[in-house]
Amino acid sequence: HVVAPRRRLLAFLLGRFLGGSGGLLSLGACGRSSLCFAFLLLAHDLGLARFRLDRRSGESIVGEPPTRDQGARRVWSDSRGRIWVSEWNSGQLSVHDPAAKTAAQAWRAWKLPGDRPSCYAVYVDERDTVWASDFGGNAVWRFDSSNEKFERFGFTREATSIRQILGRPGEVWLPESGTEHLSVIRTAA
Repeated sequence: HVVAPRRRLLAFLLGRFLGGSGGLLSLGACGRSSLCFAFLLLAHDLGLARFRLDRRSGESIVGEPPTRDQGARRVWSDSRGRIWVSEWNSGQLSVHDPAAKTAAQAWRAWKLPGDRPSCYAVYVDERDTVWASDFGGNAVWRFDSSNEKFERFGFTREATSIRQILGRPGEVWLPESGTEHLSVIRTAA
C-alpha cells in the first residue's frame, strides 16, 4: 500500500481546491466497492475534477469528464464501482466506469427530461437504481440504467430544491431545502 503519497496528494488537493468555493464531493467508494482511495472527486466552480491514484506508485492522474463546463454537484457509487455524477449546468446524469477498457467507453451521460433540467443531487439505492433531483423540473427522477429510462416523481410544493438524496433499504429520503420539508419515496414491493 502506498499511504504517504496519498496523504500528501489529499492534503495538496484539499488545500488547493477547498480554499476557494469548491468542495469535496467524494473520497473513494469505501464500503460499496474495492475502489476505496483509488480516486478523489472534487467540485469546483468549473465542474468536476477527478484524480485517480496509482496504487503501486502513488502517482496521481488528473482526468476531466467529457462534457465541458458540466457543473458537477454530487457523486455516488453503485455496487459495480461506477461513479454516478449529477451535472448542474448541463442538466445531465452521467456515469464513469473505472473498469472500462478504453477512455471513450469510460463516460456516458443522459440529459434529464424536460425543458430546462438542472440536475443537482444523485443517489444510488440498494438495488442499484439511480435517483437524481432536478431543480428545473421541481422533481426527482428514477433512472433505470438497464433500459436507460427515466421515471418522474413530482412535488405539489413549488421550488423544493433537493440538494441531497439519501436512503435506506426500501426508502429514498428527499430533504427539501427550498420548503423545509422532508419527503420519502417508498420503493419496497
